[in-house]
Amino acid sequence: MKPERMILTLAIAAGMVLGGTLYFGRHSILAEIAAWRPEVAAVPAGTADSATPLRTIQPRGIGDRLPDFRLAALDGSYLESSHYQGRLLLVNFWATWCDPCRSELPLLQRLWDRHQDDGLMVIAPAMDDPDAVRRFVEQFKIGFAVAIGGEDIELTNLALGNVDGVLPYSVLVAPDGMIVDRHIGQLKQAVLDRWIADHLPHAVELPAGGK
Repeated sequence: MKPERMILTLAIAAGMVLGGTLYFGRHSILAEIAAWRPEVAAVPAGTADSATPLRTIQPRGIGDRLPDFRLAALDGSYLESSHYQGRLLLVNFWATWCDPCRSELPLLQRLWDRHQDDGLMVIAPAMDDPDAVRRFVEQFKIGFAVAIGGEDIELTNLALGNVDGVLPYSVLVAPDGMIVDRHIGQLKQAVLDRWIADHLPHAVELPAGGK
């Protein structure tokens, strides 16, 4: 095989592998949403009914203010954006069918255990069936707030800048209500450590596994 053709073949193969690893993408997430929100499947893509609500959303980015939201929590309470003023807020969109999300939530639980008294709040809106979410939360003893719902969570996800529907998706909001960072895909400990160092400088680091 000629070198040029070999390079092209390798590039195509690498692109296919990369594409296969991205759980992510608007089409795959809408398929999953349709499984727990059947009315989505009943509206053909591209029609006015399915597209109009999304057109009304102005996605926020780094440097923008946290948009207003009100989401139902698993415990029957409501999570409202106004509740988190003065606290460092980490918002993590996830689903039980998303393997990177399942790996990530116990990491966030340990982070919250260590830093909730330092001013860190974590909320996790789930784009999933509430019963599946409840089982996961109970199994892994997730203690921070988990939101459930349908279109309200999907639109909040979009409003916070996730225009491609990637999961998991995380947004960091400063105590003054400004978005200071975002992360697409699975969070790593190094990213979380940097966020804490940059935005909770007074936090006391504890040994792994400690609170």
